[in-house]
Amino acid sequence: MRYNIFNKAHFPLKTSLLSACVSIDKIATHGVTFAADAVEKVKNVLQAYNETIVFEGLHIFPLVFEYEPSVWNNYASEHNRMTRLANYLKSLIQSYYHQSKAKDKLDLIASISKSYNEFMMANFDHMNDEEAVLNEILWRYYRDQVLSQLEEKMHTLPDLIKTQSYERKLQIATAA
Repeated sequence: MRYNIFNKAHFPLKTSLLSACVSIDKIATHGVTFAADAVEKVKNVLQAYNETIVFEGLHIFPLVFEYEPSVWNNYASEHNRMTRLANYLKSLIQSYYHQSKAKDKLDLIASISKSYNEFMMANFDHMNDEEAVLNEILWRYYRDQVLSQLEEKMHTLPDLIKTQSYERKLQIATAA
């Protein structure tokens, strides 16, 4: 079996997506009591999403682009679409924090939940597609040793994200 770089690249995002989904679902039965926890978990999802996008954009996409530039264009375009969904979700969260009334917060939670579900489904579909299509390309042109070395670069992401140049790296990673 060939090395699948996406198993580790996607794991943090997948687990945070599921955790936030469960927290959002609790709001439906327990009300605003669980809203703050759910919103924090959605913020964690957005962080995991950003880390995944940067890692793929800086380390995986260039390998694909070298041999299959049209495939790269398609995935970069998908990342842009999902980044727009993430930005909308982020704006809803900011609005949530600016509300003082519980009813207004609950109304925003409904919007956050709807937007989150769209974001979550888009990400799971996208990750499944990446794992099927991009792995085939990577396996065709690269040995497992090269792919496994990329894993070491994943550990530097938290430090990368803290740098001032992170926003520029995110723009490069999502450029189409």
